[in-house]
Amino acid sequence: MSDFDGSADPPGGVTPAAMVTEPVAESPGTIGAGIVAPPTPVAETPAPPAAQEPPRSAAPAPPVRSARPAGAAPSGVQPSCGCQSGGAQPPGGCGGCPMAGMSYVFALGTVGFDFGTEARRDTFRQLMPDYARSGDDGAPVLVSPNPYDVFQLSDYLDQRPSESTKLIWTLNLDLTPIYAIEAEPAYPEDVYGPLREALRAEALSLEDDRVSLPGVLTNRTVQLFSGQVVPVVVAQPRGLYAWNETQLVNGVIRALSGTIDVDEGYVRLMIRSFLDKVYFECRNLGQAPQDRALNFAATNAYQFGAGIADGFLSGRNLVPGASDELYTLDSIEVSKSPYCRMDSDCWDVRVTFFDPVNDRRARSVYMFTIDVSDALPVTLSPYHRYLTT
Repeated sequence: MSDFDGSADPPGGVTPAAMVTEPVAESPGTIGAGIVAPPTPVAETPAPPAAQEPPRSAAPAPPVRSARPAGAAPSGVQPSCGCQSGGAQPPGGCGGCPMAGMSYVFALGTVGFDFGTEARRDTFRQLMPDYARSGDDGAPVLVSPNPYDVFQLSDYLDQRPSESTKLIWTLNLDLTPIYAIEAEPAYPEDVYGPLREALRAEALSLEDDRVSLPGVLTNRTVQLFSGQVVPVVVAQPRGLYAWNETQLVNGVIRALSGTIDVDEGYVRLMIRSFLDKVYFECRNLGQAPQDRALNFAATNAYQFGAGIADGFLSGRNLVPGASDELYTLDSIEVSKSPYCRMDSDCWDVRVTFFDPVNDRRARSVYMFTIDVSDALPVTLSPYHRYLTT
């Protein structure tokens, strides 16, 4: 894995923060904050002569209660901007209205781009230089630029990095955009630079590349050229990784070399099956805490290729028995950790391997605990392994 040291409504329905009325000074007719009921004088009507009562001064009308939905916070005690319930507050608390209702995201996918409108697309076509290609006689011929050509667009953006902010960068699952990516304002090139590199790498290797996207899910959305509306994620450089699946497989093969005597093609096929299970069967939007923990574990599959090798070698190194058959992946489970440090959100990820030849042998479990209370999840300890039936 390469770590770039540089940076309609969303699925599940992210709603904007509730509007709160500015509090005003209390007066005799003020009920709560921002709701003013002016005093209503009561007209004095003379009583009949037989039942004449002493005159009395005018009294204010009874308080007027404002209607509000059931379960709403009482007036005057609502926060100015709400944080997402049930989650840890981001650094700085809930104070910024533009980021109200935000939550963390750690998602896996591929990088894409969109122009949003025809006018924005045509501005790129107008500003990009002509493209030189070989003519029929072999001589170079200048042709009009094509903003949809990944290589032409990448070359142009490398020459003018500021133009990267004019594109809508997207994170895709199976060619379907799920998020629009914006960089942290302080370090935009640390995010857009790696995105350009990942876009070019994906065009060269087709479907072999993956990226991880850590960031904050905002309450804003963007409409793409197709009319699809996707939520906006403010991405951070930390944890913005890109890796090639073929390179990952080769790394695990190198970790296995010299330890087993099997056909390399067979081992490569099993590793591909492992990765396909992580990338496709367990795919998600990376919003729920357990999904973020799972996605970070999938990212660690590259960082700890030797751990995958240990799982395949469980039949020889961990499980008692005469057979030394290679194990294969059984399941990946995520559960709430029974212990956690203060102000953290910890989840246990269990990766189970089994012997496909003899299912009566014990299964080996590799477990590691991940804290997802920050935008970039973190592993709390080295992985632990044990046997189960």
